[in-house]
Amino acid sequence: MIGFFEHQYVKYKKQHLRNLVTLAYIDGELHPSERSLLYTVGEKYGLKGWQIAKIIENYTPLILEMPEDPNKRLDQIYDLVRMMLVDNILEKSEMALCEHVTINYGFKKELIRTILLLIGKGKLSLSEWNLFKKQAVANYLADAA
Repeated sequence: MIGFFEHQYVKYKKQHLRNLVTLAYIDGELHPSERSLLYTVGEKYGLKGWQIAKIIENYTPLILEMPEDPNKRLDQIYDLVRMMLVDNILEKSEMALCEHVTINYGFKKELIRTILLLIGKGKLSLSEWNLFKKQAVANYLADAA
């Protein structure tokens, strides 16, 4: 039997993936590189291939759900930006959704530009990303000023 907290974490991982699917489909199609990133993120979270496929197949436009933890919100924003860039086509609708999510998650929209710069510099280590998240919470939370 799955414990309550384990169930909540699995629910969070699936919701995170659904949020990414929402962005991937915003231009009306799922590009192969977007599908690949969805599987990469899903597998990183320990989801099985069939679970990832089910989430993708059952896509319907939905309202993104916000995690309570600012660090988890930052992880989702980061993955949304990665999804936006993965097909090498920067759509205005994708940028608008990323900015909308960032603002609704309680951060200043300038955070997107900073993440774009970080991604442009190359792959971040886990320790670099965790350090960035601490700085982001201090510098980009909308009500932290």
